[in-house]
Amino acid sequence: MACLSLSAKLNEIRGSLPSLSQYPLTKYNINTRDIMRMEFVVLGELNWNMSCVTPFDFTTYFVSRFCRQVSTRHFTIMATGKIIMSVLRDVSLMHHRPSVIAAAATLVAINRNLTREELEIHIYALPLNGYLQIDDVCYCYYKLLELN
Repeated sequence: MACLSLSAKLNEIRGSLPSLSQYPLTKYNINTRDIMRMEFVVLGELNWNMSCVTPFDFTTYFVSRFCRQVSTRHFTIMATGKIIMSVLRDVSLMHHRPSVIAAAATLVAINRNLTREELEIHIYALPLNGYLQIDDVCYCYYKLLELN
């Protein structure tokens, strides 16, 4: 119930959110004070961050890792953002994690002619301990090339 309440608050658009007292709680022996207390527990675990994670959240990190020339980093960030924006409606990319899309878009912005081996070198050089799956990054990289 606390997560439902938090979700409703996050998605509130024009103040049409029902108050906690309007939820049918008596059947479950839960009161509004308990829900509010649990909301604080959930928010604490999330470090009070309930925003949606997008590829843009990872762009600066990947540009700093992949772009060796500091003087071109601003341009690379802008180019990466443009690539991400151009493919947002492609359903075949939507099942990939935002970090994978950001890594692939950054690599496309830097070099459109990377081989799989070169992609692996870039990804394995990251201190992410296997967080990015090379097959996912390669798929996204080549799909982004195709779409741009």
